[in-house]
Order: sequence, then C-alpha cells, then structure tokens
Amino acid sequence: MRDSDIFLIQGPPGTGKTHTVHGIISMLAEANRKVMVCTPSNSAIDEIVLRLSTNKFGETPRFVRVGAMNY
Repeated sequence: MRDSDIFLIQGPPGTGKTHTVHGIISMLAEANRKVMVCTPSNSAIDEIVLRLSTNKFGETPRFVRVGAMNY
C-alpha cells in the first residue's frame, strides 16, 4: 500500500466490513502507518474502536476520535 492509497469499503450488514477494516488497520499499525477511518454512523466507529482496543498484542493503540461517543 502506498501513502496515497484510499479505500472505500461498503456493503450490507453482516458482510464482514468491520472485520476487514480491523485487519487493514492492524496491518498498517504494525508498520507504524497512520490511518483515518470515516463512518456514516457513530455506532460503526464505536465498534471499530472497541475491536482495536482489545487487540491480541496487548498494546493500546492511540486514537483521536472526533464526534460523540455512544458508550
């Protein structure tokens, strides 16, 4: 992946979008790359943040979240 790559992932509920985004972000984070994720709803980003904060490596990733949190 190049620095200028942009990805759009869309699809109906239950098709694995969050799982795919989690994998891409995890891979890029391991390479110390910065990632920006935009979602149409707070609940979508809440789920991505939750999955990333409970990663298998035991490290806490750094997040900057803009918008209201629904927890």
